[in-house]
Amino acid sequence: MAPIARHPLELGPIIPVEGIPSALRKRREELARGCADPNAMRVCTMNLVAFCHDDDKCKETHEVLTAMVLEHPGRLFLVHAHREAPKSEFEARVAVDGTPMGTGIAPTYSELIDLKATGTDVEYLPALLTSLLESDQPAVSWWATPPTFGPNWHKMARVCDRMVVDSAQLDPWDLMRLVEYVKREANGASHEERAALGDLNWARIKPFTALTARFFDSPEVRERFSSIDRIIVRHTPAQGSGTAIGPAMLGAWVRDRLHKAAKLAHVKVSPRVELVRSPRADLGAGQVAELVLHGDGAKPIELAVVRPENADMLVAEPRQGVAGMQSQRQRLQTSSRSWLLAQELQITARDPLFESAYLGAIELLREARQ
Repeated sequence: MAPIARHPLELGPIIPVEGIPSALRKRREELARGCADPNAMRVCTMNLVAFCHDDDKCKETHEVLTAMVLEHPGRLFLVHAHREAPKSEFEARVAVDGTPMGTGIAPTYSELIDLKATGTDVEYLPALLTSLLESDQPAVSWWATPPTFGPNWHKMARVCDRMVVDSAQLDPWDLMRLVEYVKREANGASHEERAALGDLNWARIKPFTALTARFFDSPEVRERFSSIDRIIVRHTPAQGSGTAIGPAMLGAWVRDRLHKAAKLAHVKVSPRVELVRSPRADLGAGQVAELVLHGDGAKPIELAVVRPENADMLVAEPRQGVAGMQSQRQRLQTSSRSWLLAQELQITARDPLFESAYLGAIELLREARQ
């Protein structure tokens, strides 16, 4: 895989927070002179705030932000919040991307603001971030490490358009916090928390949903909807306090999609979703290895989307009952957090498909525990 960082955003020395605007302007003008660019105009398509509470993961988060400037030039933030620190203080550093996109093309001058808050000063982060956001562009908060769902979460939810998490990192208690968040949004209680929810784990299973959707486009499959009685999702076991929320979301989405497709075909279906642990040394914890749509009866049918071992691809294959359908392949990039985040940044509002799959997944996990 190619290196993530193509336009390095090298942070400068520590500066006071009130000096951030002037430091950005000075750095942008320096880069413009180096590129013989008399205008030094910025191109800003969004605000992206990354919260990282684990210093060991901040370097990787910085690299992901660096990759974002290619498709989403704008104002980026890397926020380190350490409320438990004994000393309360703010530190800031800035960087500007002045790399031309090509010969004779002026840079876009994306900006990165690195903020470190400790002690009680953590409480002032939302106000500071709000003052620095470009007000005419969408704002996204990405929780690169699991959120604490404290005051900063709730305040940023009122300021931003989207809040992006990775449900694969969350324990059951935090997953239930997201259930309440999604339900409030679905019920229109946006006066309290208006930001829509995004999930890197949803982006992680999108290649599976894309290939599965092609099955439903086949006339041969549409004639056999009523035969499908099982949706089997094989996945690697979760680790620690993690859950199989990703595989469960895939199972819930396929079940909902099958119900809708069957309704259009004027047939009834009642498939059950089975979450099956399947150890794979080449996959991370809680990842999908195989999806199978299976039906018995007079005319058995079996369709599968499989991730072959040690391969960054998916294969959709008709195994039984659909003789005229050809196998299809799709490349995977889901091991890259920059790719996953880019998928979520393409959405600026609520994602009803994700919300429905997430709530359905929680019910499946509850049933699996009983």
